[in-house]
Amino acid sequence: MALRRAVGEGSVYRRRDKDGKEIKDAWVAQIAIDGKRKTFTGKTRKEATAKLDEYKKSSEFLLPTAGAEMKLEDFITEWMSSVKRRTLKDTSYDRLECTVLNNIVPCIGSYKLNELTYGIIQNEVINRLQDDGKSYSTIKKAYNSLNECMKYAIFPKEIIVKNPMLGVVMPSQEQFDTKEIRYLSEEEITRFKNAATAVWGNGRPIYPLGYAMTLTLNTGVRVGEALAWRWSDYDEAGGIIHTNGTLVRVRDRTEGERSWKQQFQTTKTKNGKRSIPVNAAAKAALNELKKTRYFGEDSPILAQADGTFNTIDNFTRTFEAILKRANIRPCGIHTLRHTFATQLIAKNTDVKIVSSLLGHSSVEITYNIYVHALEETTKKAVATLCDI
Repeated sequence: MALRRAVGEGSVYRRRDKDGKEIKDAWVAQIAIDGKRKTFTGKTRKEATAKLDEYKKSSEFLLPTAGAEMKLEDFITEWMSSVKRRTLKDTSYDRLECTVLNNIVPCIGSYKLNELTYGIIQNEVINRLQDDGKSYSTIKKAYNSLNECMKYAIFPKEIIVKNPMLGVVMPSQEQFDTKEIRYLSEEEITRFKNAATAVWGNGRPIYPLGYAMTLTLNTGVRVGEALAWRWSDYDEAGGIIHTNGTLVRVRDRTEGERSWKQQFQTTKTKNGKRSIPVNAAAKAALNELKKTRYFGEDSPILAQADGTFNTIDNFTRTFEAILKRANIRPCGIHTLRHTFATQLIAKNTDVKIVSSLLGHSSVEITYNIYVHALEETTKKAVATLCDI
C-alpha cells in the first residue's frame, strides 16, 4: 500500500484566542489531504502529535494512490522524456539516459514505486555499484538521478508521500582510488612534438592535424573547444585566441537509437568562455595550419580538407597514431591538457591563473585535479629554504 499524498508531514501549533494570544494547554495538529484539512487537538504538543501520528497509521490515510503500482522503469522513463528532456542540454541528457539505463533500471527497474524502500535502493543500487567497482562519480550520478525522480513522484505527481531516498547513504569519496593524472614528461613532450610535425620525403606533413596537436598542447583547451575554434576567434595582432563554445558528440534522436551527430554547444560555465594568450609555439602552429586549413574567417581552424568541422574521433585517432610513432605509452587525449597545466604549475604559475586558463568553474577544482603537481612544486620551493 502506498500512502495517499499529504501536503507535508503536518503541522503542530498552539491555538490562539481572538486577540491572537496563545492559549495555554491548547495544542492543534493539522494535516492536509487532497485539499482537505484534518485537525487533532490536545492539552500538550505531545498529545496532539500522538493523535496525528495515529491517524497516519489509519486505513483512511493509507489508501492506495493512483500510479503507485507503476514500475520504476516506466516512471523514470516518463520523467526523463517529459521533464528532463526539456531542461537539459543534449550532452547532459545523454549522460542522464546512460546512468538510468545502465545503473538504475537493471538494478531496481522492475520494482513498483510503492515497493521501493531506502534499504532496497541502498543495497541494490548504491552498494551494488560500489561492489562492482564503479567510480564515485558514477554512483553519485545514480544517487542524484533517483533522488530527483522520487521528488518528482512526490510533487507534482502526488504518487508517493515519502521519498525512499531518505536514509540512503553515499559511500565516502575517500574510499575510492584517486585517478592518476597522466601528463607528458619533458622528454616525452619533445618526442611528441617531433612526431606530430614529421613530414614525408616530399615535405608534406604525415599528420594533417599534427600542428593542431601542438596548438592544443600550448593552450590547454579541451578537445571539443579546440575543434569549435573558427579563424575569427583568433586575434593575431593581440596574440589572443577566444574560446566561446565546444563541439560535442550527441545522440541524433531524429535518426534512430544508433545515430550520433556533432553540434556546437555553449560553454558549461561563464568561466568556460575565455581568452587564452597565444605563445610562440601556438602562434607557429596557427601559421602552419593557416597554410592548408584556411577557408575563410568563419571556417574552423582545425578543419578537415573540405573546410568542414573536424570530428572528435578523427582527432583522437591522429593523437593515438602520433603517440605510437613517438613511442609513448597509450593515454587519453586529455593528457595534452594535463601536460599544459602541470607545466604551468612546475614553473610556479599562480594556481588562480592556471584555473582561469583552463576554464575551471572554481580554483578548488584545479587544486583537486592537480594536487600532486602542486605538492611537488611546494616541496621544491621548501627545499630552497636551506640556501637562505
